[in-house]
Amino acid sequence: MEAEAALPIFNEAVELFMKKIITGKKSAPSTCYRLNRLADIIGDKKICDVTHCAWRRFH
Repeated sequence: MEAEAALPIFNEAVELFMKKIITGKKSAPSTCYRLNRLADIIGDKKICDVTHCAWRRFH
């Protein structure tokens, strides 16, 4: 349970991903746009909740 509590919310994960991975790349504007749209839909859910729901949907 402590490990789950330490996981970031989706919006935080998007920000971290953009700063560390995408910044400076040619695809940055379109990636940022798509991830921000997705973040608006998902909101403040924890990563583990989002991935668990997606996993159940496709398996």
